[in-house]
Amino acid sequence: FALLDREVIDDEGARHKLRIGVMGFLPPGSITGLLGTPFSADIRDIVETARSIVPHLRALGADLVVALAHSGIGSTGDVPELENAVVPLAEVEGIDAIIGGHAHQVFPDPSRTWPAGVDAEAGTIHGTPVVVPGFWGSHLGMIDLQLRRAGNGGWMACASDVEVRPVMRDCSKTGAKKPAVPADPKILRLVQRVHHKMAAQSRRPVGATRRRITSHFAAVGPVAALDIVHRAQAWAVARLVAGTDLADLPILSSTAPFKAGGLAGPGYYTDIAPGPVTEADLADLYPFPNTLCGLLLSGSELVDWLERAASTFETIRPNDGDQPLFSSGTPIYGFESVAGCDYRIDLTAAPRYGPTGDMRDPSAHRVRSVSIDGQP
Repeated sequence: FALLDREVIDDEGARHKLRIGVMGFLPPGSITGLLGTPFSADIRDIVETARSIVPHLRALGADLVVALAHSGIGSTGDVPELENAVVPLAEVEGIDAIIGGHAHQVFPDPSRTWPAGVDAEAGTIHGTPVVVPGFWGSHLGMIDLQLRRAGNGGWMACASDVEVRPVMRDCSKTGAKKPAVPADPKILRLVQRVHHKMAAQSRRPVGATRRRITSHFAAVGPVAALDIVHRAQAWAVARLVAGTDLADLPILSSTAPFKAGGLAGPGYYTDIAPGPVTEADLADLYPFPNTLCGLLLSGSELVDWLERAASTFETIRPNDGDQPLFSSGTPIYGFESVAGCDYRIDLTAAPRYGPTGDMRDPSAHRVRSVSIDGQP
């Protein structure tokens, strides 16, 4: 957290001192980003941590408390290791405003369906002003707080106005996002040196390919970009279990399409031409520092894993014309595919899980005929 001492001017031109407490949060799962680095960290859940920090900031004289939460608007309940925790975070007493993110949402947005406690017209959650300004700089989020004198001589928020302003536009021909405002030359000068250094490093060749590697249609069938990840994971795990009691078990590999259109738009795909493969291409194939995990699963657990992935599809009505395959609010990375087994997905059956992984219908099953090496 940080304490920011600022001087503000009121409507009549008088100057006043204002102390702002700012606290930052990451999903607990972000801890994997420290693996392989000299750093370590202890983790607590977002809401639990906020409840302990807010009184501390107030005791240090904070007039306002703002939460910077790399977390989205999701579950309404505070459960352990909650990733998208903005809704229960907004219930923590003493938080004056929240800036969210992570889930590639735009808020306020009255056109979407939101969980209970969310007022998409006012831009509040449980009465707390919240803004989520899209992703990749697509929007500018603004929270205007109206302040009045508090009983202790400080200041307190008494009203708010929240809005998001788009600063990107969709290209009418390709659908790709383009800046709608000019770049700030001061910022460009600031990052130019680092940008050139990273660009040179990313162009360094690390291998070669004789075929084109793309993630086009990764949501409907096997593609080369995922096949490479599947094979790399299986190869690595096979080496790890060699010579152990697990060596004779079948090794499956599950991965998700990270870049395959969806909410990010029609320009968001991996497309590597035949020829040299660079570090940038590897980052394009797998952009996140995820941890490779080997899990010992039963057959029923594997089927449930597949059911979760298959839940990203809409339920299709036979002989009813063109219908959307995915719901517009479903992240493309929710559709994991598993290599090393064969299975079918019945899209006429109802999904077992909801878009965020919550159990929707325990009796629903749309994954069929699961087999490994021809054996059920």
